[in-house]
Amino acid sequence: MLPLGVYGLVTAVYEDSFDRAMETIPRARGIVGDDVCELWRIKHEKEDLAAIDGAVETISEFAEFAARLEADPALAQAWKRQGASLANGFWTRMALGTPSLHPSFFTPDEIALPTNRMEQRFWSKPWSLSRYLVFLAVLNFVICVREALDEIVSPQRVTEAIEGLKVLGQSCLESDDEGMRSLVPAVQVAIDDLLEAEAPSRSKAIQILYLQGLLRALSDTDTLGPHWRRFLKRLGKRRLFWRLSGVNP
Repeated sequence: MLPLGVYGLVTAVYEDSFDRAMETIPRARGIVGDDVCELWRIKHEKEDLAAIDGAVETISEFAEFAARLEADPALAQAWKRQGASLANGFWTRMALGTPSLHPSFFTPDEIALPTNRMEQRFWSKPWSLSRYLVFLAVLNFVICVREALDEIVSPQRVTEAIEGLKVLGQSCLESDDEGMRSLVPAVQVAIDDLLEAEAPSRSKAIQILYLQGLLRALSDTDTLGPHWRRFLKRLGKRRLFWRLSGVNP
């Protein structure tokens, strides 16, 4: 039987090797799976958040945060582990409009694209199952939204969104409200999301910005047709739209 100290040494060597693999092998996360990655994140959460919070406390300009991430490998690794988790609450708050980049980032005509398409493609046809099955209607509406984003989100719009997020980040950094100030890292996550998305319309930041305008439009029930009013009434009971959009108010 091995001495207890040897077991401790073996455990330390294993953990160190695992950390090195996760930090240096690009495909490591895909190999070990989401559950193991989450355990790895939790293991380092306290030290990582301390490093990230410390970086925020030492900057006076929001742009300095990204520069610190580039210059400090240890901070960059903490960011790699914790960034997505930091943004979870931020996405929900953005979807509900606080904070918001700009209330009219998307024009009314752009916001109306998927709602009009849903009417023309599905609800104008008596035989369409989307008129009767809420879940199917939600799925088809999500498709309409994605099609609209593919059409209207250009590289220029992405640049505008990033600039808006930078302004928001600076505002959070200068805020006396600790809740707003705590959003600084999450705003940087949103910027990273825009820069790294395989397609602009698949960026969660863009989708949330669009959802802000879409929810405002759908809340004005007086301007909606009977199919939309009936759909939203049924949807309110099931909250399917929230679940599919990734928002949980």
